[in-house]
Amino acid sequence: MEYYSRGNIKYVNFTSLEREDLLTILDWRNREEVRSMMRSNTIINEKTHFNFVEKLKQSDTSYYWLVTRKDRPCGVVYLQFELDQQRDKAEWGYYLSPSFIGTGVGLEVGFEAIHMFFQEFKLKELRGYVKKQNQQNLQLQHLFGFRQEERVSSDDLIGFVMFEGDYGNLENEFKSFRRKLIRNTK
Repeated sequence: MEYYSRGNIKYVNFTSLEREDLLTILDWRNREEVRSMMRSNTIINEKTHFNFVEKLKQSDTSYYWLVTRKDRPCGVVYLQFELDQQRDKAEWGYYLSPSFIGTGVGLEVGFEAIHMFFQEFKLKELRGYVKKQNQQNLQLQHLFGFRQEERVSSDDLIGFVMFEGDYGNLENEFKSFRRKLIRNTK
């Protein structure tokens, strides 16, 4: 999927971005406040970053999007399918531009991404992992309706899962909250 839009939020596939946008994303990813919350917190160089984007062009299991809100770049969302034939299970994650951290935009970005995954990709199961010290994101996962998994992939990561039925409940609950959120962030 090259492009998706709903409300104020737009998702543009990394593979169709200009060099300048990709460099902006690399800058966000390497900033301490973002990098410290990533599964891999090593600094990524330009060559590695652009090689990664080239590999995405050949992939039909991994998607990365630049997210804009009201045409302002604000973050990155990814979806990676599990290696099964049905393509109905995937892992997701996201991060915000440092200038949007703590603004509440992550709630809207996350919800719209979840909507896209279940509505457009027809997922049955969505998983994600959050570092234990990332308290804001942990709260968001619970707010979104993800269930915390018993098993943890490492000492500092907590796994979450959402099933198709959970998403249906979230969609209904979020409608009024979304109206309030949009009204307050205009």
